[in-house]
Amino acid sequence: SNKEHDLLEDTVEKVGWSKHFDKAYGARKNKPHKPDPWVVDEIIKDLPQPISKEEILFVGDALSTDIACALQANVTPVWMSQYSVDEVIFGDCGPKILKTENCLTLLDILKGGA
Repeated sequence: SNKEHDLLEDTVEKVGWSKHFDKAYGARKNKPHKPDPWVVDEIIKDLPQPISKEEILFVGDALSTDIACALQANVTPVWMSQYSVDEVIFGDCGPKILKTENCLTLLDILKGGA
């Protein structure tokens, strides 16, 4: 998140999401923020097991930060939005971006149904 790191950690705890995440990554002073691909590399370094970038889905709701970061980091972007990514910027060409409207359709993608 581009939300300040400590505030993000507090928010994740307060809404009960900490059981779903090993770590939360928020903006930090004097560190690059999304869309800088440094963010993804830092997260990968902190994972308990090695993982290749081909296995990573970067889910976000903002083209200018989330999707741009995923593309620059060479991981698969997943745009969670009601709008069509093709209609907005790419037309018939461009990078592959998975599109989902909400968490339930994302779950279908992850299960291989979409």
